[in-house]
Amino acid sequence: MPSIQVFVKHQGKKHEVELDPTSTGETFKYQLYSLTGVEPDRQKILVKGGQLKDDTELSKLGAKPGQTFMMMGTPAEGAPALERPKGKMKFMEDMTDAEIAQQEGATPAGLQNLGNTCYMNSTLQTLRAVPELQEQLLKYAGDSGLSRGPDLSQFTQLGLPGNLSVDITSSLRDLYKQMSETQQGFPPLMFLNALQTTFPQFAEKSKTGHGYAQQDAEEAWTQIISQLRQKLKVKATEAPPTSSSSSQDQKAAEEISFIDKHLAGRFSSTLTCEEPQAIEAGEAPVENSDIFLKLDCHIEKETSHLRDGILKRPHGENREELPYPQPRCHLLKNITHIPPTQVPHRAFRPLLLAQRHQKEDQDHEESHIPRRARRCGILHRDTAKAARASAR
Repeated sequence: MPSIQVFVKHQGKKHEVELDPTSTGETFKYQLYSLTGVEPDRQKILVKGGQLKDDTELSKLGAKPGQTFMMMGTPAEGAPALERPKGKMKFMEDMTDAEIAQQEGATPAGLQNLGNTCYMNSTLQTLRAVPELQEQLLKYAGDSGLSRGPDLSQFTQLGLPGNLSVDITSSLRDLYKQMSETQQGFPPLMFLNALQTTFPQFAEKSKTGHGYAQQDAEEAWTQIISQLRQKLKVKATEAPPTSSSSSQDQKAAEEISFIDKHLAGRFSSTLTCEEPQAIEAGEAPVENSDIFLKLDCHIEKETSHLRDGILKRPHGENREELPYPQPRCHLLKNITHIPPTQVPHRAFRPLLLAQRHQKEDQDHEESHIPRRARRCGILHRDTAKAARASAR
């Protein structure tokens, strides 16, 4: 049975309503609620024979096109006023794939394996989880070369352009934009080309002749971060330089690398010489502060928790690596700053707990975080599980 157009008068206004004869009075009241703001239980709709009830079938009203009904009632006190949507309502059926992919709850896009490129894909997905990085990449104005498009003759058998030079930072920006417009697996062809052009070791072919040689995710993380550190700049929070500084120095002081601000931590180190001659001479400890972009977790058979792997001294690291190779020099390193960015912060949290437990449980003079301790950009699932257990 087709719907018919009727009118409902309420407080001097006349509302046009589409009445569906197959529905009930309750449905009709909710239609009027969206137009008038009067809750269904506060509505009194006058029809032939009395008031419209919730369970009344509208087909029994015998309504005709253009018929007018009278409604009485006012909204409850303090009830929020209903407003029409500012934008035009759009249904999923009318959206493009890109618009659907950007809706809340959409399936995140994956990355296709282009021949042993899972190391790169995992690194890219990890970086994509940093919202501050996404915002900064959108502001980056570098040209990736995608807008003009490569010539088809430049593509190799694997589908990659062989001689197209592409900026890694702009390629990363364009890749994330393309991934935000789909829910399918996306082939990161252009970014892989940019990575291989800038760092040829990632273009090494597999010995089997199929695809590329396997690479380490930590190496990809290091190289990509190094490029972003050079390209992405943000305003520094420190005080501006004095008027005597040159304009070039002032500009450098006003900007800081995005990576240093959001993805870098800081060590404080104290080097103390324990030789009797140095102690008698009153030699002061040497204090220093260093930035770190990652921390290694040295996993061995007896390693059960993330903090144990980070605090463990790797094989081959000894006192000869210290600035002063005397056998009785003691280096103490502590983490004084961790990145504010959300994703790395969760990975760094066990480090602070480890550092705290170390101070509480050990009085050993060698209590320290190893000099070469670094954080790997990609954590194994079991390692992450150990980190959560340690955090508790």
